[in-house]
Amino acid sequence: MQAAGWSRSGVIAVSLVALTWLVTCSSSSSGTDGASCEKSSECESGRCTGGTCEGSDCTCEGADCRGRSSCDAGWLCTRIDATTAGAIPQCRQQCGGTFGACPSDKHCDNGICRVGAEAFSLSWLDVPRAKPCGSRVPCEYKVKPSDGTMVDKYTWTFGDAAPVETTDPTTTNTFPTGGTFGVKVEAHATTGAVAHLETSEIICDGVVGGQCDPNGAPCCVGSCSAQLTCR
Repeated sequence: MQAAGWSRSGVIAVSLVALTWLVTCSSSSSGTDGASCEKSSECESGRCTGGTCEGSDCTCEGADCRGRSSCDAGWLCTRIDATTAGAIPQCRQQCGGTFGACPSDKHCDNGICRVGAEAFSLSWLDVPRAKPCGSRVPCEYKVKPSDGTMVDKYTWTFGDAAPVETTDPTTTNTFPTGGTFGVKVEAHATTGAVAHLETSEIICDGVVGGQCDPNGAPCCVGSCSAQLTCR
């Protein structure tokens, strides 16, 4: 009789553990993918990212996502977006090909929808220069976003001057004196992504026969002589 009692107790204990695992995996919260949240327990996926529920089905319990932790059709178990090494995998929506595009708040990265706008690169054209810009005359700047990127606006900053906004990837700036200035540009894509670029620009000062400073800005033409004139 005692053995039978222990057997029944063991079965009950195992059943309770299994039930607990199922409840944990399926989650009792009602926050669907994309719903607002303050903590992960409010989401069906068990993942609250940036105030929004992310994911589908339940949190994957292993790297191979077996059993109850397998993802819904069109979703894939992956560690993508994990913030720490060894983090529990999550179910991520697939994209591209037969899966189509991602929701507006995500972008497609190697077949998986990632949170946020797709990153893009920005590069200078004609910088560094073969010939430096001179002071008191317009100096042109050009940048190029990565192929396929649509940019709404560019914000330029030249030294300590106030930022200037343009819709064109080309602009000019006139520096009042020679010297070294920091130049920065920020591009805002139509997807909401932002790219930054900066450089250090040496602005020359002085022409042939004009006064120069060997420790300051270079001559625009020639070099600074011992008589402190550009030659």
